[in-house]
Amino acid sequence: MRILLLIIILVPFIGTANAYIDPGSMSIVMQAVVGAVVGSIVAGKVYWGKIKETFQRIFSEKK
Repeated sequence: MRILLLIIILVPFIGTANAYIDPGSMSIVMQAVVGAVVGSIVAGKVYWGKIKETFQRIFSEKK
């Protein structure tokens, strides 16, 4: 709680960074985005059978 309060108090006093972002930084961001998308697809395919079975069990009981 103290850390959150400290952050709330200090954030308005932060100035500009004047930092340089090189062109290679965007490739790292793109790799992270593509990796997250591919990872989500693979996880979905791996667990799709379990998810489908769970929904079938839930909806078949209500009939």
